[in-house]
Amino acid sequence: MVVQTSRGSVAILELTGVHEEIIPSLVDALPRGMSAVVYVNDRCRLVRGDIFAELAGLNALVEYVEISKAIDWVNLGRRIDAGGHEALIVTTFQIEGVALWARGRKLPVLGVIHNPPLFLNSAACKSALADEGLRSIVLAPHVAARFNTLTQGAHMDAIGVVEPVFWGEGERGQPPAGAPKRVIVPGGVNFVARDFEGLLRALDHGRLSRLRQSGIELQIIGGGPDRAKLEDQVNANDLADVVCLLPLSETGRVPYSAYVAALREAWAIYPLLPLKWPPYRDYKITSAIPTAIGFGLPLVLDRWTASAYRVPALVTDGSIGAALDGLISLTPPERSALVDEIVTYGRSARNRNRTELGRLLSASRTVAMGIAE
Repeated sequence: MVVQTSRGSVAILELTGVHEEIIPSLVDALPRGMSAVVYVNDRCRLVRGDIFAELAGLNALVEYVEISKAIDWVNLGRRIDAGGHEALIVTTFQIEGVALWARGRKLPVLGVIHNPPLFLNSAACKSALADEGLRSIVLAPHVAARFNTLTQGAHMDAIGVVEPVFWGEGERGQPPAGAPKRVIVPGGVNFVARDFEGLLRALDHGRLSRLRQSGIELQIIGGGPDRAKLEDQVNANDLADVVCLLPLSETGRVPYSAYVAALREAWAIYPLLPLKWPPYRDYKITSAIPTAIGFGLPLVLDRWTASAYRVPALVTDGSIGAALDGLISLTPPERSALVDEIVTYGRSARNRNRTELGRLLSASRTVAMGIAE
């Protein structure tokens, strides 16, 4: 990948091998003319392949690095400290060891906090908030609100929101001619965090008939701890023509090449969030919503989720049956209007991201200049 000539650079680091999907949005949010050098735990590529090879328009130099031994952390820290970067963005900052390592760097740090209660429950992470050079990033406004509530607003000027809505320039999900209307359920198959059991209960004879007549197919594009159980239940109930699961690689995950290809040919996205499990509406995000925005895909949301995220969506009553019926009833003009609203929201979100990240980086530069003096 070619890096544009720039007035400065940042290092972006994903140590855990879990949150690499947010990196494109962080790069996209950098101030104009600033470049990024991205270091990613090689575990990401080994498990799911190279996500960055699937994306267009990413202005970054990406390097996969082995981070398995203590000496790997030491050597990587030295490289980053000597890289002449204006700042370091750590994409998973709520792990104690990562926070301690980042605080030892010789440049300002911006840490992405995915789970504020978990972050604040760690003494090492919480104490990092006192560092003058630290700025924090969260991934949705409701997460920022929760963080500020937990900290009584003490750090509200040092936190910014970057919504991970960028999946490459010009991405638009659209089914090929003659293909089913594929409604994607992204993320891992976990019966706690997504209501797959409720989904199967909602697929009664009448609704199955209407889904089939409408050409709608529910596509599961993740692995996860309950994937085999779900597959067994789908087969046992003769649902394989309506509930389809993408094949897994030998690592037990869906490779990024297949994951992104499925999104490019999707018709809509359904997060399938259980009402009895509130974290995704309270202090975390579901990746399904920014992914839909990144691919210009309609979302179907219950009212609780819609009120938390405030994104354009097909909003239905809380039951899974109501969501499926809403999708069945969605007309082509209604879908086109939703797509237009989602695309407009995505543009605005990217602009907001640039404003927020620019503000945080500007504050970091001011701190760095004060330290140098």
